[in-house]
Amino acid sequence: MENQTQHAFEFTYEQRCVVAMFFIVIAMLSIIGNSLVVLSVLISQKLWTATNAFVLNLAFADLVTGLTLPFNVMALLGMERYPGPSQLCTLAAWTMFTCVGCSLYTLASIAFNRLILITKAMWYGRIFTDRIIVAWVVMLWALPLIQTAIPTVLGAGEIGYNSKYGVCAQLDVSNAYDLAQAVGLYPVSLLLIVICYLRIYIYVRKHNAGVIKRDSENKSQTANDKEEYVGPR
Repeated sequence: MENQTQHAFEFTYEQRCVVAMFFIVIAMLSIIGNSLVVLSVLISQKLWTATNAFVLNLAFADLVTGLTLPFNVMALLGMERYPGPSQLCTLAAWTMFTCVGCSLYTLASIAFNRLILITKAMWYGRIFTDRIIVAWVVMLWALPLIQTAIPTVLGAGEIGYNSKYGVCAQLDVSNAYDLAQAVGLYPVSLLLIVICYLRIYIYVRKHNAGVIKRDSENKSQTANDKEEYVGPR
């Protein structure tokens, strides 16, 4: 009964081919688009800003993620096993998980960067120095790498060829690895992004309300001055 239930959730080869086609398209778009972003930032010195350092990191992480998708295409089109060295599939899965985590943390970092620039402009130059940005980017890669490694070291999961879905990912040993990845990556990044952009929205709204109020007061004062003014007779 257990084998029948597991078999019922396995992808058919036709479904694998469809998913593989989507992976190929996504990989091509990701590689081309993110390569252009990386080249644009590297070539033009005008784009060498603190914000674009994170944009460059995001583009590079997404570019590497796109480069891992062909290995998943190989896994999907393989019949019963990975059509190549198993270590290659494991490395592709590790790289993909690390890059996806780095992308999420980089998006949160960009949101924080915008928050400081808009709401605390006087602090911006102190926080986003060259040394801090370099250390920050290193941390953006180190955190997801550690989060990917710790569950496997503790025996909570294993990464490699997943025969159930035909991709390079975590194996169906337990749900502990999925839980560790989900809790460690998605909620933290999402919460930071929501908080930062919500604070930006509130700040901009209050700022605009103040500008409108001052403009209205200036107009009223100008009108009163005109009424009080008595020209020469």
